[in-house]
Amino acid sequence: MSKNILDDGFALEDKGPSPPQKKFVAVLIQVFFGAGFFYVDKNRSVKWLYLFVFIYGFVRCMNRIFWENFRIGLETLVKFHNKNGVGALSLFGAFLIHYIAVPIHLIITLSKRNKFTIKKINS
Repeated sequence: MSKNILDDGFALEDKGPSPPQKKFVAVLIQVFFGAGFFYVDKNRSVKWLYLFVFIYGFVRCMNRIFWENFRIGLETLVKFHNKNGVGALSLFGAFLIHYIAVPIHLIITLSKRNKFTIKKINS
């Protein structure tokens, strides 16, 4: 059996697209916990920005709920979001980023993953 000098025993194998379940789980993790990119790719630099936007929106929402029902929380934060145009726009921006832009970014990231892997051929 002659062996080709250029044959190093490795070949490319088509992995195919990432499974839809992984996309669905990543989007759900992003929507509920703000950490979809931590699940998908721990090396992404935008994961911190998206996590910060999620925490900002979550803290603001909890502050509003507790302030309206129990008068517990930061009154200045409630006034900032209700009586200031910048505060209202910041909430709207956080909502758009967290619930629209990030899930789309996650789906695109998972769709563009490298579909090929190097696999050792048994000789």
